[in-house]
Amino acid sequence: MTGDEGSSRYEVRGARYEDSSKAGANLVPRTSHLAPRTEKRKLSYKEKRELEQLEQDIERLEAEQKQLEEALCSGTLSVDELTEKSKRLPLLKDELDEKSMRWLELSEIGA
Repeated sequence: MTGDEGSSRYEVRGARYEDSSKAGANLVPRTSHLAPRTEKRKLSYKEKRELEQLEQDIERLEAEQKQLEEALCSGTLSVDELTEKSKRLPLLKDELDEKSMRWLELSEIGA
C-alpha cells in the first residue's frame, strides 16, 4: 500500500482506492477510469461489404427455404426427394439463423 498518512488515496497492486471514511478502514475501488464507451462507432469498409453480402445471402436463403417448404407440403415428391429436402431444411435454417445474427450485430454497430 502506498500513500501518505493524511492522503485519502491508496494504490494496492496497481488498483487505485479511495477512502470512504475518515479513519481509512474502508477502501472503495475507483472505477471512473473503467467506464464503458458510450459512443457508437461506424462500420468499417469491410463490415459494410459484409452487411451488404449478408442481406443478399439472407434473401436467397429465405427464398430457398420457402421453396423447400412448398415442395415438402406438395405431396408430389418421391421418397428420395423427400428425404433429401428434409435433410436440407434444418441445415438451411441453421445457416439462415447464423447469417441473421451476424446481420443484427453489424446493423447495431452501424445504427
